[in-house]
Amino acid sequence: MGLLGFGRRLDEDTRVRMAAGTAMHRQFQQELTDRGLLVRAEVTIRDPGLLMSGRIDAVIHEGTEAVPLEYKTVNSVRFAQMRQEGPGVSHWAQLALYLACPPRPFSHGVLVVDERAPAGGRLVARQPAGSLFADWVVARVQQAWRWAEEGALPPREPALHCLDCDRWERCYRTDEERQTAVAAHPAWDPSPAMPWEPIAWESHHDLLKER
Repeated sequence: MGLLGFGRRLDEDTRVRMAAGTAMHRQFQQELTDRGLLVRAEVTIRDPGLLMSGRIDAVIHEGTEAVPLEYKTVNSVRFAQMRQEGPGVSHWAQLALYLACPPRPFSHGVLVVDERAPAGGRLVARQPAGSLFADWVVARVQQAWRWAEEGALPPREPALHCLDCDRWERCYRTDEERQTAVAAHPAWDPSPAMPWEPIAWESHHDLLKER
């Protein structure tokens, strides 16, 4: 939808969540600095082949290796779900794309997810470079560009993520229609199927301990 120029619908609750996430992001970068882990923050990365660009939240020291780190915040309901199921697909895909960008200097990346709650928890996941999942994400990006060139949206893939989408009105005429579609198909079943691989998913690790 972004490639086709469709704007986002940002209500007041969304703006409050974004502001809270931004504040926690700054605190986390300061935490990395205080611990002597930060190599560089907000690192721009580009892939001319995929016509894609982004910013790695941080590059950190892990022993003698420099590692890209993506930082996210979520509410308590989503955090509890992640404890059971692992990271969200969009978060995991973003890190996969960073690892796939040339010149591909990293062996792995780290995703850190903090719970937006007083004394909230922290989850840390490590993703290896060159995974089947990364190949799938690259193929999806290429697919998105093909749809954008045709000026059309791809077929819908309804699931629980539709309830958090700030562009849902492009897919459903009413909220009732959206709720019905999600209730009928709560689990995401993309085509082609996502090659989900086992991951190292921890509540803490040696460098980024749970608060």
